[in-house]
Amino acid sequence: MGDLDDVVAVVARAGSGTPLTSLERGKGYAVAESGCYVIIGVYLTRSRPLAEYELALDSIRAAVGRLAPKTIFILGDFNAKHQSWGNAITDVRGRAVEDWALQSNLSILNQGSVQTCVRARGGSIIDLSFATHAAARRVVGWRVLEEVETLSDHLYIRFELSPSPSANPVQGPSRLPRWALTKLDAEQAEERAIIECWTYPADLGNLEAQAEHMRKSLKRICDAAMPRAKRPPPHTSVHWWTEELAELRRAVRRIS
Repeated sequence: MGDLDDVVAVVARAGSGTPLTSLERGKGYAVAESGCYVIIGVYLTRSRPLAEYELALDSIRAAVGRLAPKTIFILGDFNAKHQSWGNAITDVRGRAVEDWALQSNLSILNQGSVQTCVRARGGSIIDLSFATHAAARRVVGWRVLEEVETLSDHLYIRFELSPSPSANPVQGPSRLPRWALTKLDAEQAEERAIIECWTYPADLGNLEAQAEHMRKSLKRICDAAMPRAKRPPPHTSVHWWTEELAELRRAVRRIS
């Protein structure tokens, strides 16, 4: 199953026994159903202006809303960097994807800090896996296949699904964490940071283990110093919503 721009494909192996059914096609995304699962393949190029990029995210979010409460996976190259899924920096598209995931009530499946796109000038984590919360609880062994040749600068990502949600607890954060920065208690943050320094292990080993420990330490500091931000309610289709209103909303977000 492919998208309208011929840049995305959702493929089932021959003889898998479960045929694919095309549900929807858009510019940069394709929606297919296989048995009890819905797969949304995504490829959002960096050449898209930010307004068009956000419009594509809105279209995908609307598709997720129409298909709920089915078991949905959103997988692909988002060309977006964010520290929440392992990048050293956060860019404007990464913030847009974070907001989109929160508004869509999705879980991020990416684990660790292994780069998914490796180029001569450096790598990054831009190939992302999202799922509805019920779907995320079925995921087992999400990983980047570093030793498999892909004939591309992007690496394969693989995971398995358990037969039932109860057989596998959600791995990693079920939602991307956000805090109410306006309620920051600087004194509490400083005190917790001092405690984290006192308890820093001396034998963490490799750089990846150190980065993971730092991520958890920062999370504990934030939790001690300010409350979590409330999640915005998921957007639902209403009869008075128009594309003009959507564009005005995106313009306000860019200004703010």
